[in-house]
Amino acid sequence: MNSKEVAIIGGGVAGISAAVALTDIGFMVHIIERDVQLGGHATSFACKATDKCSKCLVCVADELVLKASQHPKIRVLTGSEVMSFSGKPGDFELRISQAGGEESLFKESVLKIGAIVIATGFMPFNAEEKKEYGYGKYKNVITASDFERAIRANGAISRPTDGSAPEKITFFQCVGSRDESIGKGYCSKVCCSYALKLSKLVKSEIPESDITIFYMDVQPTGKDFLKLRESCEEMGIKFVRNLPSKIYGYADSDFMRVNNLNNNTGEVVQDEFDLIVLSVGMSPQNDVKFLANTFKVDLDEHNFFKGLKQSTNLSNTPGIFLAGACQGPKDIEESMAHGRAAAAEVVKMLREQ
Repeated sequence: MNSKEVAIIGGGVAGISAAVALTDIGFMVHIIERDVQLGGHATSFACKATDKCSKCLVCVADELVLKASQHPKIRVLTGSEVMSFSGKPGDFELRISQAGGEESLFKESVLKIGAIVIATGFMPFNAEEKKEYGYGKYKNVITASDFERAIRANGAISRPTDGSAPEKITFFQCVGSRDESIGKGYCSKVCCSYALKLSKLVKSEIPESDITIFYMDVQPTGKDFLKLRESCEEMGIKFVRNLPSKIYGYADSDFMRVNNLNNNTGEVVQDEFDLIVLSVGMSPQNDVKFLANTFKVDLDEHNFFKGLKQSTNLSNTPGIFLAGACQGPKDIEESMAHGRAAAAEVVKMLREQ
C-alpha cells in the first residue's frame, strides 16, 4: 500500500494549497506540473493595491509557490504530464513523462500513491474567437490577462502602440462568458471583480484617466463587492449597462471607435478609446478530455470536471479528487479553500482504507 503519498496534477494555487495541507499532517506529496514553474495563472497577476490592500491575494499566491518549492515533503515535478494510471484507492500507479536533459527529451517514471488530486485550473478564453472585438488585429485591444502581465512585468500602465499612458480606457465585460453563441453560457464569476480592481488601479495611477466599464450584468461576488463598486463610482469610473457589438479602427491606430446604445435616449452613440481591455472568462484546460478519459472522471456540460452533489471535491472515480477552477470558475481565495477541502477528503478516504 502507498497510502502515505499523494499525487497532485497541477501546480496552481489550488494544487499547492492541497499539497501544503496534506504535508502538514504527514503526507508526502508529488506535484505534477506541465509548465516549467509552479503557480499557474496567479503568478502572472498584478498586485491591485492602491492606497490600501485590495485583497487580490496575488502576494499570498507568490508565498505559496515559495513554500511549496522549499518544502521537504513536496516533490515538484515541472515539465511533467500524465501518461496513464492504474490500481485502486490507496494503491495507485501513475505513469508520467518528464522533460529531461540534453541526452533525452523525455523520461518516464512511475509514482506509487494512495490518492490523486486533479487541480489543473483553467485557460483564459481565447479572445480571438470574438472577431468583432478585433483582438489580435488592433494593438490597443488587449485582454485583462495581457494587462495584468504587463503591469506585473513593467510596473507601469501603458498602451501597446507607443508605450504612453492611456487617457481613455474601457473594459468590456463577459467576453467568453454568458455567451451561448460561442458555447460559453456560464458565468466565470471572477471577471467583474478583477475588472473593477484593475480599473481602480489604473485610476489611482493615472488620476486624469477616463474609464468606462461596459457590462451585461455586474455579478456581486464576495461580501465586499458592493463596496468595491461604490468606491469605483466615487473615483469617477463610469458603468454603462450595454455591451458594444463591435470595435472599429486600424491595426496600428492609437484610437478605436465603439458604437453603443444610450440607455436614456435609446440612441446609438459613438465614442473613442485609446485602450480597450477585454475581461475574458475562464475556459476548461485544453487537456481536460484526455485527463477525463484517463481517470474515467465525468465532465459537466461546459467541460469542467464534474463534482458530486455531496462534495464538489469528489469525482465519480473513487480515489480521484478535484480542486480549484478545473471543477468550475473560482477566484484565488476560492481555489485555495477548495484545495484545502480536497486535502481533507483525501485524508478521510485514506484513513478509511
